Formats: sequence, structure tokens, C-alpha cells
Amino acid sequence: MLRRFCLIFLFSFPLLVNAYAGFSVEKPAYAAATNGYSFLGDASGRGGIQASLLGPGQTASQQLFYLTYTYINGTLDLVTIDPNGGQYRVYAAPVRSEQAAWAMTNGPDANIYIGTLPHAHLLRFTPQMQTLFDLGQVPVDPHTRQAQSYIWQLTTSAYNRTVYGCTYPSADLISYDPLTARPQIVNLGSMDATGKEQYVRMCAADPQANAPYIYLGLGSISNQLAIYNIATHTIIKRISGNTAGFGSVYRGTDGKIYGSILNGGTKEYYLLSNGQAIATTTPASSAPPNVLKDGGTINVGSNTVSVNYPNNNPATRSYPYLYAGKKLSIYRIGSGPDGKIYGGTVLPYDFLSYDPSQKGVHVYGQVGDGQPYVLQAYQGQLYIGTYAAAPLAVYRPTVPFGQANPAAIPATTLPTDLRPHAIAGTTENTLYVGATASYGKLTGPLLVWHTQGANAIQAYYPVTNQSIHALATTTRACQGSNNGYCLIGGTTIYGGTGIQPTATAAQLFTWDTSGQQILHTYSLPAASANPTVTALFNNPDNGYVYGITTGHRGNYLFIFDPISGRFILPGSLLPLKSGVIYNSLTIYQGNLWGASSDGFFSMSLRNVKQFTLRRSPARLTAGFARQVNVLYAASDSGLWSYTIV
Repeated sequence: MLRRFCLIFLFSFPLLVNAYAGFSVEKPAYAAATNGYSFLGDASGRGGIQASLLGPGQTASQQLFYLTYTYINGTLDLVTIDPNGGQYRVYAAPVRSEQAAWAMTNGPDANIYIGTLPHAHLLRFTPQMQTLFDLGQVPVDPHTRQAQSYIWQLTTSAYNRTVYGCTYPSADLISYDPLTARPQIVNLGSMDATGKEQYVRMCAADPQANAPYIYLGLGSISNQLAIYNIATHTIIKRISGNTAGFGSVYRGTDGKIYGSILNGGTKEYYLLSNGQAIATTTPASSAPPNVLKDGGTINVGSNTVSVNYPNNNPATRSYPYLYAGKKLSIYRIGSGPDGKIYGGTVLPYDFLSYDPSQKGVHVYGQVGDGQPYVLQAYQGQLYIGTYAAAPLAVYRPTVPFGQANPAAIPATTLPTDLRPHAIAGTTENTLYVGATASYGKLTGPLLVWHTQGANAIQAYYPVTNQSIHALATTTRACQGSNNGYCLIGGTTIYGGTGIQPTATAAQLFTWDTSGQQILHTYSLPAASANPTVTALFNNPDNGYVYGITTGHRGNYLFIFDPISGRFILPGSLLPLKSGVIYNSLTIYQGNLWGASSDGFFSMSLRNVKQFTLRRSPARLTAGFARQVNVLYAASDSGLWSYTIV
């Protein structure tokens, strides 16, 4: 992302009670511990800082440090800190729908302007009045009528003293002139000539008063730089790279604007000035947002604010910073090798655990900016796949949490923007990791991770134009395999953000773990031919693999025999109103168990039409873990359990 925040999308479908003769729904429970459900505690802490800058305070001479904090499934906070004494104030978002703010700029009217997500609102903070006000939502794209979700950056033009911003998912440029009699947000339309790009992630106005230009960084299918002329409302120049990614635009320490694109493995830099893009091999570094007028700096730590005063003695002073934050959204959980439940939050990724022998959710601290996607116990350790941190890491429960635990696995050849969705282990000190493709790409990798020695990793791409979304290791040989077991993979048609899929249905494939090659690819039967294989689970008793597909057609269960390559059950519609929680399948005491946002459900292995949904007191948003007869899932910041009796 590049840090890229990702919400958990669930699907809604009509409840088809007659689909199963044995279908039943238990009455909803609302107490903290009733009807099998128990609330175990919330994950709380300080959200991720998405934007920061120094701007004016209540007086002309005062400076304040402004920071925006993200709370997914909550509301963003704006915090101001006075460098002269460390006093801070917290301002809640004036519109309840907005969870984060990537964009912030000093306006021409001595106010601070803030761009939000996930509904692209423009906010104004007035330092003199100390108020945060909602100016409204960005208008839809003028040509496609598509609503905008993100304002990625904001910039103020010295040419016409107007605030400009760049958006997703139409790669639009917006403007707001606060000095007019009746200011309004204007959508100037897409900055991409092809209509395929979704992002303008970076935008910076030329600092010269006589230069009517906004410099733009686009992506993700092809990384581009573009120069927009304010006076003529046209793109006057465009430079495109030859690979997927994002063009970069930034203000340097010398006050000038620089841009870069990626051509193959080479980054090309440009000085962007007066409407020109001049190639350079000596670009200035990016200007930090924390430099005071007198050249001092302000830094925000976990418990203190440190301010460097270059002309004072002592030169550095520290002040207490007691902003506690609020509830953090749990993104994934998994069963640990030590009987605990582990997990992580989203934006930022705070590592957490729950010990059934104790009370409450324990948040250890921040690991990275993004979120974990999968946590898998294997050979006494916890293996983790993450986005916007080390893509692969291992946590050792016997070692204290810290900088080296979870330990990042060196993998310099892996893209940093992978989303590892699934991990499956074998008896040969080898893990298999399925991942979504990088931004702007459709084909995701299957990673072979040798967990002993140097942790060597190989990447394979078994299904073109699809990503690997679910994995299961069989207990018997697959069709065409000489091994005693093989790997089953399930795909999704969706790749990295910013590109549209070309396939219509996910696939299954079998992988030879001895020769490290694909054995067969199987099209899902028509009944269950959905865009995504949400979960796979192997039944060791009969060797069958149970899977769930999710999409606009509903949630379908299928049963696959890897020995014969046949579908024992082509597809059976699950009577659920909402989508199945990712990677939530397990077998316990003759039943197949899973989780949807409405609650945990079970099906008899002898007759899957005997379906029972146990409604949850809270909407489940993430999961899934099992310890013996207890199932675990999260509802936003809260961790819940269900005890099977």
C-alpha cells in the first residue's frame, strides 16, 4: 500500500428455506454469553496514522501538528498537537460513515482540508474556531456516474488558490475553491484516457504562482505520470511505464515536485516544473511532514511527543501523549499451536491473542501498516501471511513479542503488495501459500515455502488470470499423482485491485507436491460456478474435499473426490442470507462446520441437507478458528466464541 486498506465484503442473498428439508434456524441471542455464544473481549488501541502535516493554529504565529487516525468499521479521528508544550486535542469525524483519511492539505484560507474514505467526503478544520466540518461527498464521475470512494491526496494550487484532490475508483480529479462566494466540490472527470485505470493516488500542484499545473500519479494497470493544465482543463503530457503499478508524485526537500515511473525493474525520475517533465538521476528526497518553521521537528511516539528546538537549550523536549485510540477492527484470526487464538487488526496490523484460561483480548503491539490475511499453526510455530508488512512471517509462542517476533521471512523476489490468503502444510517441512495477485495483475502465485534452513521460497503460477484463494492438503493420492497426498487449490477470478477480471468462474486444481507441478485443473460444476472458492477442507476419513464457493449466485457447497477427479456433490445452495466467512470450514463429530456473518452453521456429513444455523448475537465479520469443540470468529473489534455441545 503502498498501503491499501481493504474492507471485508460480505454478500447478501434471499433466504431459501425450502432448499433443505432439514434446515433450521435457532433463535437469536443478545446476551454476552447465551445460546452457546460468548463475547470474549474487544481489540482496542491507537489506529493507523494515514496523513500528517504542520498547519496554522488559533493565532497567526502558532503551528499545530495534524494527524488523522484510521478506525475501520468505526470513525476516523483528527488529532492536533501543539509543539509548544505538547498539548493535544481529539476531533471526531463529523460524518459517521468515514473511517479514514489519506488526504490532507493547508488551504488558501488558513484552514485544513481533509479527504476521507470509504465515501470520499471533504472535511474542513477551522483552527480559529477549532471545529471540524463536513463539506459533503465528492460528486459522481461526470461521465460514468460512478460514485467515488477514496480521496487519496489533496493539494493547493498557488496559481488559482484552489484545493485539488485525486480519487478512486474513477481516477478523477476534483477541485474546491474556498474563496468563492458559494464554494462547491467539482468533479473534473477521469485523468485516464483509456478508462481502465481506477487510481490517481498522488497529486501535487506546481508551487509557482504562474504555473497552472497539477502533477498526477496514476495506476495500477500501468503506472503513469500526467500533467493537468488548470487553465485549459486538459492533460498536456503523459508518461507511462511498461509494468503494473503506480506513478509517484511528491514534493522534495528542495520544494520542487518530482515524479517517478517503473519501466521493468528500473525506476525513472522526473523533475516536474512549469508543465514540463525533465528526466533526472538526482531527485531530491521527499519532504517530511514534521519540520517546523524554525527547522525543528516534531515526532509522535507511543507514549510521548518529542520536539526538537534547534535554538533552545535543551534542544529536545518530550511531552506525554496519552491519546488512547479506540476499538480496532479484527481482520483475521487463527488457532495457535499453544492453545491460544491469535489474530491481527487492520490499518494498522496489531498482533493479538486470546487465552481461553484468561479473560480478555490481549493486543501486543503493531507489526505493520496493513493487515494479516492468514494465520496457520504448523510444527509448533504460527505462520502468517500479511499485506503491507512482511508478506510471510513466523511467530514463536515461546519467544516474547517484539521486533524479531513475528520474524519476517526474507523473500526479496516476492512482490511487496501480495495478499497471501491461504496456507496449507505437508509432512515434509513445506508450506504452500496461495496469494492474490499484485495491483493491476490477475494471476496470483502459489508459493512453496521450505520452513527449515534458509526458508527458501519458490513461486509458481498454476492458473492464468486467477488468484489462489483456498488450499487443502489431501490425505490420499490425487488423480495422476504417485504421492500419498497432494495439494488442492481453489481460485478466485479477482486479481489485484485496479483491474477487472476476465474469467467468470473460479476453478479447482491439484498440485503434485513431489514434482512441484500442476496435475489437473477442474472447472466447477454449473451449480457452484461462482467467482470465488471461499474455503476448502479435507475429510481424512474418506479423502473427500469439501468446498464452498461464494458470489452473486449465493453460497454453494461442493464435494470433490481428488482420487477420481469427480465431484461427488456438484453444488448445493446453502440457505444463508449472507456470505460465508473466508476460510471457515472444519469437521467435528460427524458434522461440517462453517461461519457466515449471521452465525456458525453445521451440516451432517451423512446428509449435508441437514443444515442448522446458529444465529450470532453480533454480525460476524472475520474468522475462523477452532479449538476442540469451541469455534471462534470476530465481529468488528469483538472476539466471539461458540461452544459445540
